[in-house]
Amino acid sequence: MNFFKNELVQKILYPIMYTIFIVGIAISGCMIFTKTFYTNIFVSGPSMLPTLLGENNMHHYGIADTSNSAIDNLKRFDVIITYYPKSWGASEELIVKRIWGFPGETLTMVTTDSESRFKVTVGEETRYTIVAPKSEKVVDKVDSKVTMNTYCFKTERKIFHTNAAQQRTFTITLNDNQYFVMGDNWGNSTDSFAKITSPERLNRSNIQGKVICIQGYAKVEKNGDEYNIIEKHEISPMYNF
Repeated sequence: MNFFKNELVQKILYPIMYTIFIVGIAISGCMIFTKTFYTNIFVSGPSMLPTLLGENNMHHYGIADTSNSAIDNLKRFDVIITYYPKSWGASEELIVKRIWGFPGETLTMVTTDSESRFKVTVGEETRYTIVAPKSEKVVDKVDSKVTMNTYCFKTERKIFHTNAAQQRTFTITLNDNQYFVMGDNWGNSTDSFAKITSPERLNRSNIQGKVICIQGYAKVEKNGDEYNIIEKHEISPMYNF
């Protein structure tokens, strides 16, 4: 009788328990993968200078969180990856920008030779204001130091630098589902300001994720429609957003 019980356990119950265990792990893995999905990104072009490098065989690369949770919880000045509306005439490649405005907000930017004033209002309520005086800033570009005239923006979480070569003044009210993004290099960036007269705005469906860290810099090689990141140089510690 004892032999029968042991044989029954070995031949029937053990396989069933093992299958349940494997299925449980697979389901848990799928749930975690679905909830938070990360993708590798790299920066191309000068629009995020001097914060992020994207030219002269020196491209910052890192990781973006493309989950709905990350996109739904974006905060002002987060760096994102997005597609531009087709009417803007942009390519279908992802673009790295900083998010400045959210649905329902009125944005006012007045830039002069002496300072830049940025204000966010909803109705008559002021949600955010920033005054960034012009200053001479030495920016470390990985292996060399470059002196630039920049606006230095300080928030509760970070400091970033914006090239103020291009004077910008605007007031715009965002409708439901509309967002406003700009590159840090105002003098050389195609962004929401550059398309401020366009009837179409960047919306939630365009945004593909939030950049969460920059791991290093590398060369980027194009092979047909594919891009390869080569000759990587890691940054330690990583540049976290």
